[in-house]
Amino acid sequence: MYFIATTRFKYGVRSIAYLIDQFPDLSARNNLEDPTKVLKFLSSKSALKKSGFNFHVYEDDLEEVLQIWKKVKENRSTVAFLKAEEDDED
Repeated sequence: MYFIATTRFKYGVRSIAYLIDQFPDLSARNNLEDPTKVLKFLSSKSALKKSGFNFHVYEDDLEEVLQIWKKVKENRSTVAFLKAEEDDED
């Protein structure tokens, strides 16, 4: 959430949707040892430039994006993902 809130995206919600789409589905996500490994394109400037995410952030912000991601990785807080309950309206 912090990464999304502090990163300047070129295409707003479309760019955030692209980022979210890089994560595996919920069942696979629960088996990840380290979710930060999914976004390998945020490991270096060269990896970021080669990725599709490169088109969703401003060229002048690449270093800042990597610094924000580094800060996120240092924070070991977790967020639980719960499956939404279906409403039974019958």
